[in-house]
Amino acid sequence: MRPLNSLLWSGQVGLHGLAARRDRKRGRSRDLFEVATRVDIIAPPTVSKGGVPCIMLPDQLDRAQAAAFDTNLPDEIAQMRGAERIHPPLRRFEFHDTLIHGSAIFAREGRRYFNYEMPDPSPAEPIEELDSVALRSSFVGAFYFGHWLRDDCASHLLAEEEGPVASLQHPVWPDTQFYRTIFDQQYPVIRKARVKKLILFDDITQSPHKAQRFRHLRSRLKEQVTGQNSNHIVYLKRGSAGERRRMLNEDEVVSALEKRGVHIVQAEGMTAEHLVKTLHGSRLVISVEGSQISHALYTLQDGGGVLAIQPPRRLFNSHMDWTRVLDMQYGIVVGIDQGNQDFTLPVDDLLRTVDLMDKRVG
Repeated sequence: MRPLNSLLWSGQVGLHGLAARRDRKRGRSRDLFEVATRVDIIAPPTVSKGGVPCIMLPDQLDRAQAAAFDTNLPDEIAQMRGAERIHPPLRRFEFHDTLIHGSAIFAREGRRYFNYEMPDPSPAEPIEELDSVALRSSFVGAFYFGHWLRDDCASHLLAEEEGPVASLQHPVWPDTQFYRTIFDQQYPVIRKARVKKLILFDDITQSPHKAQRFRHLRSRLKEQVTGQNSNHIVYLKRGSAGERRRMLNEDEVVSALEKRGVHIVQAEGMTAEHLVKTLHGSRLVISVEGSQISHALYTLQDGGGVLAIQPPRRLFNSHMDWTRVLDMQYGIVVGIDQGNQDFTLPVDDLLRTVDLMDKRVG
């Protein structure tokens, strides 16, 4: 027979689930952020620098066919060409009498599901009773390593000012423990809890406030990691996880870069410590757009740059914002579509763009 506490818990979670389905059918589902007990603005909205295009050859954006994650392609192109980007305010949300069940948070009539691909806790798992918790988690950080490294690690610095820090469940990526140790960010993962007071941050935007925290984390890493090289250029290869963005002529690209003296790095199979030491102090990191570029956030030298190879059907700007707010350089080269998300990259375009960026970094 299941304990009474477990039965009551299942009933509470079930009622929230029924309410969520009912509200969705009626078109009035309420996000968790809408029902906060208190909302504080930590930093006001900001506008990114207008008129500052990313570094690219003139015809690159003509090859773009679609943007990633259902974002608007004309908007992405406009921002790469130098349009202003408005960043929302950094907000602190406070909730009372909250339930956490797996990747879902329920408070009053509001709810938010974070990584719905993670397994729900079993009925036998204990229910934590917590007085106060500050979550470092974000919706994107619960899904993608790059956002965990960039957004959630920065939010941790906000959360630790509030009291006990915790995280919602997320995949256990190979490099997470290294960064948790180097940043001194240890935290429990909550799967099943009643929380009297819960703090959550809306901290996705790459604002000047966040830039201060990035610099703090860059300093922490620099104090503990000595790079194997200095002032070098690195090409960071995607591993098997990057099959959806296959560069069909990567061998040709690698060969051309090697002749230029570029360090070729295959992250898969390397420890996080070795990878970070290899990247540390680089003046330029080149890679296919994706989470792996986020390592550059903490390892590039001051004033360095990122050159993102953009698949033509997945144009995405996520690394442009943090490079700009840290006064670094950002460039792109767009591939030529070969169908099925595959693409080829004109080697001459890549090398010419490397030359353009190399004049600007450092």
